Amino acid sequence: MRLFFRLIVACLLQIPTNVLAEENLSERFEVALEIWLSDNDKDSLPEFAQLAGLGHRDAQLFLARLEHADLGPSAYRRGLSARESRKLFRTFEGTGPLGRTWLQQLAKENDPLANAFLASRIAVPDPERVLALAELGELEATHYAARLVALYGDQAQKQTLAEMGAIAEGLIPFFDFLEGEPEPLAHGFSALRHVAADPELKIDFDNQEAREMANYLAFGQQFGAGSNDNQFRPYVDDWLRTADYVRPIQAYCDQNCPLDSSDCAFMMLGLSDGYYGAIRLDTPTETVLPQSRFLGSLRAQNMAMRRAALARTDLWEFVASIGEIAEVSECLAAKIEEVRAE
Repeated sequence: MRLFFRLIVACLLQIPTNVLAEENLSERFEVALEIWLSDNDKDSLPEFAQLAGLGHRDAQLFLARLEHADLGPSAYRRGLSARESRKLFRTFEGTGPLGRTWLQQLAKENDPLANAFLASRIAVPDPERVLALAELGELEATHYAARLVALYGDQAQKQTLAEMGAIAEGLIPFFDFLEGEPEPLAHGFSALRHVAADPELKIDFDNQEAREMANYLAFGQQFGAGSNDNQFRPYVDDWLRTADYVRPIQAYCDQNCPLDSSDCAFMMLGLSDGYYGAIRLDTPTETVLPQSRFLGSLRAQNMAMRRAALARTDLWEFVASIGEIAEVSECLAAKIEEVRAE
């Protein structure tokens, strides 16, 4: 037994100290990530911040993206002051009182992914910026840059993007309506055709029920979806239940409102600004946390619900009152009332 322990010690002495330290940081990061995925910001965020300060690149990248990508912040995070939030999410080494984001710090160190993330924020259409992110494994993060090309790029840029095949699945309707024949409410009808996935259906402006559902998918709850027996409601319900990129919405409702889970999910869709908002339930960074792992987490479910609960209009009013939500799903209304009271 004594010889066995001597052999272990001898092996450890041959491993560089920095390698052991890196392994320890990586283990700590994975534990913190599991805690975050369980929807616990209070214990995970300070650990991420400490790891980032110790030089852990994934922690730095994760915090940098999370600072602005958390669509449904927890009560803990909403309770932080601006100063406390900056202390958690930024570095203050050699900076002023506002600190420096970890993306900016990584970019100073010429990190390719940090540079790609920062470049994708520039409000100029450029398909190469979309491709750069996609090639680095961050397809879900291409939404903004891809939409810039779709909306403001010239035909050559749009064609380049289409040939790249670097378009996230949820954005397909967005490109379809821009490239198709002009029609009123085009983005809503394009989303409805994508959701229904039935070319035999009559989906155009002359169909009143199609107009109502297209409005709902385009703009969300603010415009309503007409009667509950809208002919397109079963197609939307089926899409919510089967489309992977909106999985957290239906999963939350199945878990928390099983008696009216379809109505719950349909209302959450509306409170999330409709189709084009609901598809943005993304991991902060796919290279650190794969999209499939994030979408299957409790964190994603609760983030989806908090985003729906806290959604506001341009006048800073809640998109829907508790009473309006209860008309569709009493269970969801009760859950949202709890979040708004936190």
